[in-house]
Amino acid sequence: MIACQELSRDVGAAAAFKSLDIARPTYYRRLGARDDQASSRPAPPRALSVAERQGILDVLHSNRFLDKAPTEVYATLLDEGTYHCSIRTMYRVLEEAGEVRERRDQVRHPHYKAPELLATAPNQVWSCDITKLLGPAKWAYFYLYVILDIFSRYVVGWMIAHQESSALAKRLIAETCEKQTIQAGQLTVHADRGASMKSKPVALLLSDLGITKTHSRPHVSDDNPFSESQFKTLKYRPGFPDRFGSIQDARAFCQDFFSWYNTEHRHTGIGLLTPGMVHYGKAEAVIGQRRIVLSAAFDAHPERFVRGLPVPPPLPEAAWINKPKIESDHVAPVEKAAIRGVSGGGHLTFGVVARALHAINPENITKPDYIRPMTTIPFFTNIYTYLDSLFLEYGWIGVFVYPFLLGLALSYLYLSLHDRPGVIKAFVNAMLGTAIVQSLSGNRFGASGVWMWMGVLFATQCIIAVCCSFWDRMGKGFAGTPGSGAQRRRADGVTSDTIRVDMQG
Repeated sequence: MIACQELSRDVGAAAAFKSLDIARPTYYRRLGARDDQASSRPAPPRALSVAERQGILDVLHSNRFLDKAPTEVYATLLDEGTYHCSIRTMYRVLEEAGEVRERRDQVRHPHYKAPELLATAPNQVWSCDITKLLGPAKWAYFYLYVILDIFSRYVVGWMIAHQESSALAKRLIAETCEKQTIQAGQLTVHADRGASMKSKPVALLLSDLGITKTHSRPHVSDDNPFSESQFKTLKYRPGFPDRFGSIQDARAFCQDFFSWYNTEHRHTGIGLLTPGMVHYGKAEAVIGQRRIVLSAAFDAHPERFVRGLPVPPPLPEAAWINKPKIESDHVAPVEKAAIRGVSGGGHLTFGVVARALHAINPENITKPDYIRPMTTIPFFTNIYTYLDSLFLEYGWIGVFVYPFLLGLALSYLYLSLHDRPGVIKAFVNAMLGTAIVQSLSGNRFGASGVWMWMGVLFATQCIIAVCCSFWDRMGKGFAGTPGSGAQRRRADGVTSDTIRVDMQG
């Protein structure tokens, strides 16, 4: 809450909500709650006093009215000429004393907390589930047991059986843990609330192996998303039959499917890598090879990549089941919230500036929605590419200091060529500056980039010329230096009325 308030003063409320991933209604609701807690509401003048409330409780607790509802008590006392309070106030007094509840003995289901599981490497969290495969006849099914690693999406174990059994589930989990060499305290197994997964044999096995187990909430369909997604991939796979003729037929199909899924299927959730690459530590080498191929394609035809050097899809750093939402009360202060991908201890304030300038690596931070449309224009795209390259090579000094020094040097050269530099000299300076930028950037700009830089530098020099003319008309000269501008012209016999900016050369 404090971080969002401080950041909103600098970048605005909308940008602060987007950067901290806080919903606007949540922010204002919690802000209002804090205000309500800070100021206590005064008691209204017509409220019952403490003695009156206690008197109402004594009446309701008396032997005469002990087993009667407040409505009957109210009506009885009213017929006797006595009035204490309304029926609703009686209920309110009883509720404050904790004496109002459902009279019927009904089952009250406990509140199940959503499981929050995080995996940052393979063999940290497994997801288990069972699905039915249609058999050769009506009401005939085969049961497919699948154990999936949620970080790598690798199917570490599977089995097909005629029935759902806790003994079979126990056997599959034990053999899979032995095959993956799982150590005590390393793994968490997440499953639904099926009879097999909640059975006592499976619970005792996991306890003996030192494995933590969690379960989905009742009647919640998205607490086990990885297994459900994998089952959809299986059943929507081309060649998946309507029915299996026998259990041997089902096992043969799943043997081919899981081999393809683990070693050939490029999964969009893990950077278009196969689950086997991620599970066995080959992801970095594959991504490095992809980066080399994209670099070669960019060097061959840079003009075809309007957004700059392409990068391969990154491998996610973590996989969540029910990722917790950021609570405003637990948001870190602005000066301590580091942004991933910004070296040198970059902070969130700089991250917001980086997004505004597009001088950040798109692989690390996604461009905001209010800036992304700008990159569809070639002019802004080339500026983004240039700032991005400077940031990657020189850091923030390159982003801010280098363009300033280049513009200052070109302006000095422009002003030193002639007392009244014209369009031709400004164009020559623009060509010179473009050549400097092109050489320092490693010739990474195409024809559109060259024309863009020439236009920017030419316009900058024209603006400086107009500003210098304005200073001359004010009698100060350029930068207020003695003996310059208007003073030199007066010494040469030229009055201020004859001073004109000759942009035609």
